Amino acid sequence: MPYQYEIFLSYPRLPMVVKWLDKFFEPLFSQWLREELLAQDPRMKLRIFRDRDIGAGEQWPRIIREAARDSRCAVAILMPSYFASDWCRAEWATFRLRGKEHSRNLLVPVRFHDCLHMSLAEQVFDLSQYTAMAEDTPRWVDFNDQVKDLAAQVAQRVLSAPPYPADPECARWLALEVPDSPSLPPILPSAFDLNDTPED
Repeated sequence: MPYQYEIFLSYPRLPMVVKWLDKFFEPLFSQWLREELLAQDPRMKLRIFRDRDIGAGEQWPRIIREAARDSRCAVAILMPSYFASDWCRAEWATFRLRGKEHSRNLLVPVRFHDCLHMSLAEQVFDLSQYTAMAEDTPRWVDFNDQVKDLAAQVAQRVLSAPPYPADPECARWLALEVPDSPSLPPILPSAFDLNDTPED
């Protein structure tokens, strides 16, 4: 079975984060990322998984687990609540371990708030200055430019994802256990090239 999603969107399920994703981040990010992928391959599709896509009566844990299994890479929206969540930590570990196993960078952290006290091996794209804004303002224009840059870098992660395995249930592909909070190099204060992410 091939990949079902290009992006797994991992985030803490807090109202302010959900509102920001719905109103600001995802509409711009999905448009710019689609353009970046089409520029590389006109046949590319963009499918983003969010837990809002789970229908009534479906088994929540199974759907989340299978979506992580079947996604090329993850974009993680970071704040202290992210690493307090068992779900978020499991999603983080899934893509971190898979990327390490296949020598790929499959996890793209985006800073929403704080986390400066943590030291992450992965470098972080900082959008924490853009959690509240009005459209058609200088801040919104700057946010659009930042998201455009992020999309260009995420597109390279999508295109470099490892081949989908014959056995996607193997331990090297999917983290089945909820890990401890990661022993989290400091978060940089502004956007930068995620392709320069160091190896663990």
